[in-house]
Amino acid sequence: MDKNDEMNPQWHLDFLINPTRLCDTLNPPDSEAYIRDPEIKLLVLVPSAIDHFTERRTIRRTWGSVSNQPHGPMRLGFVLGTTSNSTEEDLIMNESEIFGDIIQADFQDTYRNLTTKSVLMLKWVSKHCAHAQYFLKADDDTFVNIHVLTDILQKPPFTEQDKFIGGFIHRGAQPSRTPNE
Repeated sequence: MDKNDEMNPQWHLDFLINPTRLCDTLNPPDSEAYIRDPEIKLLVLVPSAIDHFTERRTIRRTWGSVSNQPHGPMRLGFVLGTTSNSTEEDLIMNESEIFGDIIQADFQDTYRNLTTKSVLMLKWVSKHCAHAQYFLKADDDTFVNIHVLTDILQKPPFTEQDKFIGGFIHRGAQPSRTPNE
């Protein structure tokens, strides 16, 4: 347990499915010796609900495809919690064995736990893929134009004026403070 986990024990959760080789490469390619891939340009992690099999499949077949890497290696992973539905857990385990891109942590996968999922996503990146040049969090209901994004990332290093975070402004929105919502 590291110092941050001691200060915030709620973040000390085990990874039940932990593809630690997601950011590695075979060296040489025909061997079984894995090393950290120093060339990873972009790591994309997608928080996904347990039952979003179709969304994950669509991402793998479109913008998240291995063949869709115009400017260097990209890695893709999906971050999930757990469910009490044993059939869905078995399907997740099977999906993980097939694709090797599922990261599952030991917390109930609910909408109310999205903050937990986001924090654990960052924790996983810092422990297993901190050498990636860029990190992107993209939801499983979005489309990312990887070609345009990697074109932007190919430009000379960002200056302070170039840094950005994208999103939407919801003017007049009020926070929900209902405890059982």
